[in-house]
Amino acid sequence: MSKDDVRNEYDAYYRKKPEKWTSNTRDEFTRVKIEEYWEVGYPKTFLDIGCGNGHTIAYLKQYWKKTAFYGFDLSPVAIDVARAKLPDVDLRAGFLDEMSYPLKFDCICLLGVAEHFLDLRESFGQVRELLSDTGVIYMESPNCLAYEN
Repeated sequence: MSKDDVRNEYDAYYRKKPEKWTSNTRDEFTRVKIEEYWEVGYPKTFLDIGCGNGHTIAYLKQYWKKTAFYGFDLSPVAIDVARAKLPDVDLRAGFLDEMSYPLKFDCICLLGVAEHFLDLRESFGQVRELLSDTGVIYMESPNCLAYEN
């Protein structure tokens, strides 16, 4: 499957159901687990790889007022949905191998993403390049939400 095929598939998901995969329960679990790593309770910089419609960033912004948020997703349609609710967040459309940032992140989040990597060693190497020396990766896998009715 080509990048264009994958992008088109996810664009179709978000056109049909813009809030697909949104779950406050899942986002709350993510918040609590990530907060266990910081004395101040939150990371200073946060990157959501596969941010979709931006639901996780929107949820975390309610709690982490001093965090700088970033996100990207392979679906431009999903990023358009996310930008509508997160106009002040650096959101980008593209694939992991297309992303570069002028900073390293304290926390990188992958919710239902890593199981789609074709080459785990290469992809996690790319993720590691975006992570600060003291940063953490928070990952949820497998993507069990894909099987919802």
